[in-house]
Order: sequence, then structure tokens, then C-alpha cells
Amino acid sequence: MRVKWKIMMLCTLIALLLLFIWLPNFNDKQPTLAQGDADQSTIAGITVEGLSGDELNQALTEAINQWTNEPLIISGEGSTLSLNRVAIQFDIDGTISAYESMSKKAWYTFWEDDKVVHLPLQTIDSEMLKNEIAQISTWDTDETYAKVMTLASYLRTDEVEAVIDDVATIETDRLALAIEEVPVEAFGVYDIANALSDTIIEPSFTFSFIEALEQNIDLANSEALNFVASMLYHNALNMDTEIIERHSQNKVPDYLEPGVEAAIDVSADKDFKFMNRSANPVKLKLSIDSQQLKAEVYTTYKEVDVSMKVVRDATITPRTITRYTDKLAIGQAQEIEKGEPGLRVSVYRSIQGIEELISRDYYAPINRILLKSSRQPVTTPKNTDTDLQMDLDGDGLADVEGDDSTNNTDDQVEVDHSGNPVSKDGSYYDKGGNLITP
Repeated sequence: MRVKWKIMMLCTLIALLLLFIWLPNFNDKQPTLAQGDADQSTIAGITVEGLSGDELNQALTEAINQWTNEPLIISGEGSTLSLNRVAIQFDIDGTISAYESMSKKAWYTFWEDDKVVHLPLQTIDSEMLKNEIAQISTWDTDETYAKVMTLASYLRTDEVEAVIDDVATIETDRLALAIEEVPVEAFGVYDIANALSDTIIEPSFTFSFIEALEQNIDLANSEALNFVASMLYHNALNMDTEIIERHSQNKVPDYLEPGVEAAIDVSADKDFKFMNRSANPVKLKLSIDSQQLKAEVYTTYKEVDVSMKVVRDATITPRTITRYTDKLAIGQAQEIEKGEPGLRVSVYRSIQGIEELISRDYYAPINRILLKSSRQPVTTPKNTDTDLQMDLDGDGLADVEGDDSTNNTDDQVEVDHSGNPVSKDGSYYDKGGNLITP
């Protein structure tokens, strides 16, 4: 009987001892510890094994200072924020306190190995950072902020991808539309249109054609770049925008209206830029169907009425340049260049009835070039028979009068300072021997 009692008491004591050992492992309020795989404790990825007190504080402070040397980049849906990492503050003392508490062993686990702890840095809420993120209307502010703070707690240096709100609401009102046939000489229009489509331009944000394309700009030739930029320029003129930079092609293209065109030249630093002056973000939509480029701009709400017009201030008549050749038969002429008139145009935009001048452009005329034969017909020489020059009446003059046309001053030809004949209609010869007819 005593033996059984002793055995029962021994089993009870063993059970109580095991319960004491296992009980802490069932506390759901205790933080999860990383054990087994890693053999050294870390805070924010920094090895802190064996450090405590001031040493631990110094190690964390140095790591944070090094982390703040580079900017914090947040990007998503065509928008990017570059922020100073100093805006994010850390609770170093609180982090150290949590680490020491979690790494300390209980008295009843003295036989166990030292605990391996992996902790993030504790962060302090930053309203300034949250407000910066809130400026991008297409981002979910709270989720993006939480993502930034999580990555910061581990001192991650990679770019943060913003959490995007539902952008379908942006495509509510269409602000502008342009549809034009893709020029046959334009290569790469589809590639750059696809790269620019779905670009969101925030309020007060300046859109740059070159920056928006980045490396994709090499996918198209100059004709394609000019064509797509011109389509976007047309749309920008029909919105509440400020045209920051625009360059003319200096010729009237086969698409859109004169004055409503733009030129892009990366090597010459010629860009197309405009700023969204509205209170809402706008979204670019570009697509190609049946060899036509369709360029649209959408927004959540159309705030103002915008219209655009082109005024042809003057038409410049081209000159005719005549060149001569002996390869054409006598009297023949050939038109080398048909010639086209030049233009002076002004572009105006009206916003809520208030008109403003956007640009004035001059397109030089293309002169008409005419090639004529330089060959001349053969003339019969004058009769110089001496018998016709006889002086029978003795007055010292020939009895038969000769042609006195050479003495008619009315038929004399005027020449310029170089000896070139000048026509009475104002035509003249240039230094190259070309006849210029006004």
C-alpha cells in the first residue's frame, strides 16, 4: 500500500513539474520567437548576439543612420514619391527592452539553449509621411503607409510598391479625344503608345513625354515620336493644363491642324511637357485600331469647359526658282518642285469663356523649282554685201539703209551689277545663275 502511494505521489510530482515547464509555451500573448534555423539573434536584420545595453543601442543607431543616407522611393500606377528617410523615426529603447525581455530565459529552463530572437525595429507614427502618401490620389494611403513602415522596421532599402486604389473611377469623364491615321513613315507607334497608356497624371504634376517613356523611347523613330507627342499636345490643349515645353516640327504634317503638332528630339533636349492644373487626376488612354491611333484623356469629374481653335493669320505665296540646263530641247521646261504656300498660324484656348494665346507658328513656303532649256535657236546672220553699201549720191552714206534696230534704246536689255539681264517684271538671277521670279 505504501509503495503504491509513493508511486502515485511520484507521478503527481512529475506531472506538476512537466506542467510548470510546458505552461509558458501555451501563453498566446507571448511573441513568436525564431528558433532552430538561425543561430544568432537579430534586430532589423542586424546581428545583435551577445550585445546589451549601450553596445546594443550604438549598433542600432549606426545602422539607422546609414539607412537614412538614401531617399525612400515609393512608386505605383505611374506616380513616384522620393522622400527623406529621416521622416521615419524609431523607438530604439522600446526595441531593446522587448529584445531583452524575449531573450531572457526563465529559471526553470536553465538547461535549454539560449533563445534566438529576431525582431523588427519599433517605429513611431509619422503623420507627415502619411500626408505625403495621401497626395497621390490613386494610392491607398493607409495600406501604402503600413507597407512603408513595415519595410522600414527591417531597414529595407528596396523601392516600395504602393498599394493602388481602384482606378476605374478615374475613367468617368472623357476630357479629350484625337483619332488620326498612323503615318506610313512612323515606326514604333504601337510600342510607345502601349508604354504611355494608363499613365495617371496627378494634380499639379508635370508630365514629361521623354521621362514617361524612359528606355521605351528607343523603340520608335522620330516620325513616330513626333506623331504621338502631337496627339498628346492636341489633348493637352483641350484640357485645363499649362503647356510647359513644346517645340514645332517647322512643317505642316499630314495629321491634325497646323499649329497643333509637336517635335521630340532627345539629343537636342527637345521634350513635350504639360502640367495638370485641375483638382483631379487624369488618365491617358492610347490604342491602335485599323492603323489609327486613338488618344483619350479621362478624369473622375470634368471641372471646366475647354475649347481650342487655330487661326490662320497669313498665307505666304511661294517663289518660283528657274534653273537652266542644256539637256532639255529648245523651248522645253520641267517642274522639279511643285511648291507649297507657307503659313502663319495662332493657337488659342478658351477655358470657361476666357481665351488665351497658346502659340504662334510660322511654316515657311516651299518654293517652286522650274527647269528650262538653255539652248537658243540659230539666227540668220545679217547681209554684209558691199554692193548694198555703195554711195551713189555722194552724201557719204550707203544708199541702202541697214537695220537700225540696234539703235533703238527701247529694246535695250537692263543688266544688274554682275552683267546678268534683269527682266522688266522684276525677275532676277541669283548668284547660282537661277532666275528668280517673284
